[in-house]
Amino acid sequence: MPGRVSQRDIAERLNISVATVSRSLRNDRAIHPQTRARVLEVAARLGYRLPDGRSPTRPAVRTVQVFLSQEPQPGIAAEQILAGISEAAEIEQFQVSIHMVEPAAVGELIQDNGRPVGMRAGLVDGALLMMDMPAEIVRAISMNVPCVSVVHRFAELGIDGIDCNPMLAVFEMVDRLVGAGHRRIGFLGWGGGAHWEQLSFQGFRESLFQHGIDHDRSLVVGGDRPLPAGQAFVDALEDLLARGVTAMVCTADEIAADARAVLTGSTTAGAREVALAAYGGGPVGRSCPGLLLAAVPYRDLGVAAIRRLTRRMVDRSEQPRMVLLRPSFETVGPPGSAHV
Repeated sequence: MPGRVSQRDIAERLNISVATVSRSLRNDRAIHPQTRARVLEVAARLGYRLPDGRSPTRPAVRTVQVFLSQEPQPGIAAEQILAGISEAAEIEQFQVSIHMVEPAAVGELIQDNGRPVGMRAGLVDGALLMMDMPAEIVRAISMNVPCVSVVHRFAELGIDGIDCNPMLAVFEMVDRLVGAGHRRIGFLGWGGGAHWEQLSFQGFRESLFQHGIDHDRSLVVGGDRPLPAGQAFVDALEDLLARGVTAMVCTADEIAADARAVLTGSTTAGAREVALAAYGGGPVGRSCPGLLLAAVPYRDLGVAAIRRLTRRMVDRSEQPRMVLLRPSFETVGPPGSAHV
């Protein structure tokens, strides 16, 4: 077929050998999970399809369909989750197929010609949902094959979920900050209403309450409205400093990095000594001096998703479960920078 994507196309895009691509697509354990994840993602983005030479009978190797949002650039979270999925899939002898979905076209998944080829042919044994979807789409997919959602939650639809626990993470952040002597603690969030950010805010308020600290709404930036940008963000942080804030909890390490840059350039007394804590785990956070980071175990999320899907394949009648992994805490250097 003219224009058909080949394994050589994938190899050239990643600057690796065709043999490595072929072995990655077969989930060969000799290939590093990170490499397998990159091959799977690029194959999906280019529209690669497995050769049509299969037996008409059902293949012995089970296939897991991953639904992933089509983004201009894949984030570190998706890459590491896919690496964990690939690693666990090799152990379970699963074949992984990724279907990239344009957010605006997610509704097409309930149309026959909008579903992945493998699902239309009845060759998919289970699905992992790595993107937010309307309830009717999730319901349609779960009626076809067992499903597990990663990060996004669909418990009301009876879908198993794998996630980190942002409420517990932020609760512990505040606990550590208070233990270090901070009582005036600000909260910085995106303000988009995402479930994980709502849980983060809940953990923030509950931890303050446990320590006998009144929740001061004036110390929240980006709670029920979008996080300000540019000079408005600078002004918001200066306002927190004027209100006596000595520590700030951020719902994302990108926010913490921006805050650190503003505080470093501020002429307000004590600005550079403000302690920062954030939920995340990407390279941005790990380059933010003095940050207390609640690192999300992205790879472990992928591994846990495959394990849960394996159980769901065995018993589809089992009660749905939400598996919450605990983040790990670390403090970013260098020595001598502001820290908790």
